[in-house]
Order: sequence, then C-alpha cells, then structure tokens
Amino acid sequence: MKLTVDTNGNWKLYWGIMPLPAGAKALGVVTRKTGTGALLRLASGIYAQGNAGMIRTLPQRKVEEALSTTETH
Repeated sequence: MKLTVDTNGNWKLYWGIMPLPAGAKALGVVTRKTGTGALLRLASGIYAQGNAGMIRTLPQRKVEEALSTTETH
C-alpha cells in the first residue's frame, strides 16, 4: 500500500470546521490508494486519516516511514 504525507498540506480542507478529537494533533495531509485526508496523531499516539469527522486508522509503520522522509514533521 502506497502512502504519502504532506506536512505542509491544508488538512482543514479534509477535516472541516469541527474540532479535532480531544488530545489529537493535525500533522498535515495523507494520501493513500483509497483517498486523501487530514493526517492526525490521536492522543493515544495512533496515526489516523480524518475526513469530515470520520477517522480511519492508518498503517503505523508506513506513516512513520513517510514522516521520516519529510523535512518538517
């Protein structure tokens, strides 16, 4: 599964105006085969894709690898 991360991406375009889940942090935009969304790190440390309030967990290792290749994260 290919996964790309853009830490400069406008995550609000995918998340919307609602607040993030308690303790979550938006890190940018994530794109994978099934679509693009806000890249979130939940309070638990789990990486997830957020779209209009809906959250899907991501392959953790793939996100960590993608983040390690970006200059800012």
